[in-house]
Amino acid sequence: MKRKPILVFVFSSLAVICLCLLLQAKDKTVQSSWAASPVVIDASVEEWSDEVFISRNNPDVDVAIRNDAQNLYLLFIIRNNEFLSTLEATGLTIYLDPQTKKKRDYGFRFFRRRVSAEEFIRVLEKLGQVLSDDQKAEIKTRPSYLLYDCEINEKKKVLPLESIANQGVELPTFHYVKQTERTVFELRIPLVRGGEPSGVRTAPGSTLSLGFEWGGLTREMQAARLARAAAASERGVERETASESHARGSRMEDVSTSTASPGLGRSAPRKYSFWLSVRLASPPEAKRTL
Repeated sequence: MKRKPILVFVFSSLAVICLCLLLQAKDKTVQSSWAASPVVIDASVEEWSDEVFISRNNPDVDVAIRNDAQNLYLLFIIRNNEFLSTLEATGLTIYLDPQTKKKRDYGFRFFRRRVSAEEFIRVLEKLGQVLSDDQKAEIKTRPSYLLYDCEINEKKKVLPLESIANQGVELPTFHYVKQTERTVFELRIPLVRGGEPSGVRTAPGSTLSLGFEWGGLTREMQAARLARAAAASERGVERETASESHARGSRMEDVSTSTASPGLGRSAPRKYSFWLSVRLASPPEAKRTL
């Protein structure tokens, strides 16, 4: 009769050990590859054919990582477009935490937006490009452009890309291609930069937490849902007032006219996020001296 508690204890212990092993596997540090030359950001998978990809399921993604002394390069593939959610609106946010605590204090949100020709010229000039009158005239021959943009998220502050322009480093940039079954992102993120905001400062050979996030609601979507909820609540109050006025003088209560507190409508689109622990590669010369 005493064997049953012993067996329960043994199986419980095994379950705890398995869970710990799974958690350790998830937090396993992956190794970045050294980029011998700057990576061309064009969402071309062929240039990454020699890399070892980190694969995940639910969401179904593949990630390959390179770095040099200045930049982090990422190839990010959503293998199944069912996991896109609202990526076209929210963009893809990459968080970098050199303290490896998975903090969202610093990151880059990469997204596309359509802008007028005048806005396109303004952005290019803010980013340091000098445009001649002929170049501006050529740009204005088209009514709008699809701008590959980036915002810097630093401790709950949202800063435009031009806020880190002219700091002596390459700006973060990306390109992505949506194919029939998958979507491919290629990104460049600066590892070290001076000036304000301070940003991430890390070096080849160090380890950092790298977070990926997309989908869910944008700030504009959240505001629109709240506005719809407020409008629905106001309509509900008006219906209740009209019902009370119609039923005045009667002790009968028409339950069907009462309105519950309205929610925010349909459930929100799903947000996806995960973290990787990444050890940045060191240059070949440094490896030989170790």
